[in-house]
Amino acid sequence: MASYFTTSIASGQWFYVTDADPNAVITANRGSVALRIDAGNVALYLNTDNATAWAEVTSSSATGTVDWTGVSQVLMADNSATALAFGSTGLLNLLQFVTTNAGERLTYNGVLPLLIATGGLTVSAGTVAFPAGSVDLALSALASANLAVASSFVLRLTVGAGLTATATLPARAGGWLVTDCWIVSGGASAGSVTVNNVTAAAAVSNPMLPGNSTKITRTTDVANATFAGGGQLTAVGVGNPASVCYVSFLPL
Repeated sequence: MASYFTTSIASGQWFYVTDADPNAVITANRGSVALRIDAGNVALYLNTDNATAWAEVTSSSATGTVDWTGVSQVLMADNSATALAFGSTGLLNLLQFVTTNAGERLTYNGVLPLLIATGGLTVSAGTVAFPAGSVDLALSALASANLAVASSFVLRLTVGAGLTATATLPARAGGWLVTDCWIVSGGASAGSVTVNNVTAAAAVSNPMLPGNSTKITRTTDVANATFAGGGQLTAVGVGNPASVCYVSFLPL
């Protein structure tokens, strides 16, 4: 059995110092505190049931694991722009909880984009807001993506040599208007890119022939450029090289 000593800290609550996990070992009143200090482990526990159940609230063990099994709710400071932050020495507020009244939110402040490794992302309510400038999907050849925005934007498609990149525009009552198309070549080889409206089975741009990797080539004409809601866009590359195609949209 683990060894420990106790001292009273409040009416009915006790402070324990132990050399093992207090769960199922130390019986105490709810709200009592246990400090674990055996080799390789320094952890703080709170009793949750007036018996032998303890919730680990902080730890500096070898694995750095914090066990909140017995905790069903974490309360933060109310009406605060800096209610709770998770981070490290280099970035203290990687994740920042904001509890400002009527402005509650979770803010991600990472240097790199937020990575969703599995499962995707579902937005069930509200809107998805993008900053001014380009919406960069950076689609690889034969890839597809769905995009929902309510303002003008620039879509970037990375078109593999001789292949097709696809994006689906969101349903919109007035549709979308393509206002410009241009490309940047991945090299100086011959080839061209045409942007197509798949829904209308018509070309949006005349074929654009890349110059080189430092030259931006714009189409001389934009034809059949109105997309119905939910219209699909493809950038079709003919021959080499691979190119990056940009298409500017305006909501109608």
